Amino acid sequence: MFSLAVLRARVLSEHQEEALDSDLLEVAREQIYTLKVIQIFFVNVRGVRIPDKVSLYVPSKLTSAYLSLERDWEYLLTGYIGYTGNLRMNLCDWHKKWADVTPLERRGLRGQYARNCRRHDDIFS
Repeated sequence: MFSLAVLRARVLSEHQEEALDSDLLEVAREQIYTLKVIQIFFVNVRGVRIPDKVSLYVPSKLTSAYLSLERDWEYLLTGYIGYTGNLRMNLCDWHKKWADVTPLERRGLRGQYARNCRRHDDIFS
C-alpha cells in the first residue's frame, strides 16, 4: 500500500545505487536522498507514520533532466510513502525549494490544502 505524502524536508545526503526496491519488487538504478523531515502537511492513509529521517528514491533517469536536490537545502516535496517508510517520487510529483515557496502557498499548505484533502480521504484511501 502506498500513501500520498506532502512534506517539508532537508536533504542530508545523496548517493546512487542499483538495488531491489522492496516496495515495487524490482531492480533499478536510483538516486537516493536521505531527508530530515521537518513538517508533514498531508498523508492520505490514516495510521501511516512518517519517520524523522526517510530515504527518497528517484529514478536516475529523472535526476539529470528533471529533479536534482541540493544537500543542506529544504524542499517542499510530494510523493508516495510505501509500507517500508521510503518516499518515492516520479515525474509528476512536485518539488520546490522551501525558500521559493510563497507566503500564499505556505498558508495554503497549512490550511486550505489540508482541509480539502481531508474532505476527499475516501477518494484516495
